[in-house]
Amino acid sequence: MARKQRRISSLVAGAMEESESKPINTGGEPEVSRPPAEAKSRRRDQHVGISAATTDSPGDRSAAAYGALKAQVKELEGKADSISLTMPVTKLDVRLQLQKIPTELIDVSPENERDQELLDEAAVADILPSFQKNGQQQPGTVRPTKGGRFELIEGSRRLFCAKTCGVDYIALVGDIPDADVRVLSRTENVHKPPSAFERARSYQRDIDMGLFKTWEQLAAAEGLNKSTVSRYKALVEIDRQFVKAFPDPNSLSTTIAEWIRKVQNSDEVKRKALLDEAASLVQDKQQRVARGEDPLDGRAVLSRLRKAVRAAGAISQPTKKKPVVYRSKDGSVELKHSLSRDGLATKIEFKGVDAAVTQAVVERLIRELKLS
Repeated sequence: MARKQRRISSLVAGAMEESESKPINTGGEPEVSRPPAEAKSRRRDQHVGISAATTDSPGDRSAAAYGALKAQVKELEGKADSISLTMPVTKLDVRLQLQKIPTELIDVSPENERDQELLDEAAVADILPSFQKNGQQQPGTVRPTKGGRFELIEGSRRLFCAKTCGVDYIALVGDIPDADVRVLSRTENVHKPPSAFERARSYQRDIDMGLFKTWEQLAAAEGLNKSTVSRYKALVEIDRQFVKAFPDPNSLSTTIAEWIRKVQNSDEVKRKALLDEAASLVQDKQQRVARGEDPLDGRAVLSRLRKAVRAAGAISQPTKKKPVVYRSKDGSVELKHSLSRDGLATKIEFKGVDAAVTQAVVERLIRELKLS
């Protein structure tokens, strides 16, 4: 019994104490010294570069709950073969037992802010090597659900590592009330905050679930200003493919995301070029990781995306009133691209082109359009 308790205490205390060497930062920015009053006003939306004057954000409550649970673990160390913790919201005492669980029986809680589709080997590169070498050193937290399954409350990155390594998942299991799941599911995020994209999707999910009727109502409750809300609303519109193209979700800044959204909503040619390049970058990232190489960094990814858009922008689209004309440098060759008055027919006219080139262009069109 004492040996089992030492194992539980060691795992849980290790998970808690890992954060003692670094400040709890719920905003995703480097921590700096602040007067007590100013430190209180830091909110979880600061990773988009905007602060809000309030003192009780969800991030603050998660950090407080985390600290309280750590204190409880230290107090209970060595006293039993399981751990009883007081929940942060309901204040109920819940007994947790350490178990090994097959990963296929675990479902991530919908309250978890981290986008599970964005988890890959590159996104967990900071913990995967240690996991592969030493195994899982810190337990996650789950609660039992119907049919012998479990709902993961915190520890989704460790769960991904366990799946990748093909091993069971080590977790503390207990009947945690619904009201406490939301706060506890965010405790792991004090170590590696979710990206702006994930935070935006989380906010949208809150609205979709009816927790808030509008973005304005959510902003009032969360202490977000209009500029921050505008950025989050824009991020919701970003295709997930673009986020996957970057080394990890946190590499995609709000500035880059706003540029991507703008291109997404521009003409179809640029939008398609951007999506195609993102797909190519995702494939490149997967191949690099499979070879044991580092994926392209965020700067290189952005450079390729911008280059693709610039190339697409060089091909202008005609309108019914204004054709597009391309000319050689000496003006001897000209190509005119125009639309009919009803916009249903496309016209392409050549000038200064010999018969052989014209025939080659016609044959290429026949092949591309699969005509006979």
